[in-house]
Amino acid sequence: MSVQTPEIKKAVAEAQKQSLAALAQANEAMLKIAESAGSSFPVEAPSSWTGPLVKDVVSSSYDFAGKVLAEQKAFAVRMTEIVGNRVEDARRNVAQALSAE
Repeated sequence: MSVQTPEIKKAVAEAQKQSLAALAQANEAMLKIAESAGSSFPVEAPSSWTGPLVKDVVSSSYDFAGKVLAEQKAFAVRMTEIVGNRVEDARRNVAQALSAE
């Protein structure tokens, strides 16, 4: 049983939208700073470098983080279903006990 009102859902959605917009704006500012400051750094690795490129490491790390987040979301959703069912069962039992009196 969901008790959320449309107003709460709307307020949460708007807060999330504003948070993502602020994050995107901050990221864009950091990218501009990096572009202007980055011109003094070499772009290519030395020819003797055999390790992974930094962008590959970052990409791989975010891929992994996405998998972790998806797993945690699945866990949290399932846990709320289990707890919610138990609370609903307890609520029904209390209502039945009170109506039997």
